[in-house]
Amino acid sequence: LYLVPQLGSPFSMKYGGQELGNSVNTWSSVARDLAGIAEAIAASAGLEQAGQTKAAGEAYQAGLRLWPESLALRMGLGNTRYAEGRLAERRGECAQFIEGFA
Repeated sequence: LYLVPQLGSPFSMKYGGQELGNSVNTWSSVARDLAGIAEAIAASAGLEQAGQTKAAGEAYQAGLRLWPESLALRMGLGNTRYAEGRLAERRGECAQFIEGFA
């Protein structure tokens, strides 16, 4: 139940309780997703800095399963592939990273 009443004439767009509530719910979902992506990047980068490139790569992959559009996670995965000497896979990650901008 949204407390703000529906306002407006039947011939105009209405901005009231239902619309305001839906907007707040949508923006809270966006903020929650952004926080989750930032947390995944921070955890993966920490593993990468500690020299645990295999674990970091797995963490980046787990993040990409949840947020496949994240360019930062894809770039991080490419960096771990490079650190492991898996250059062909890094090229593939970089190509997908660049395609994300198109």
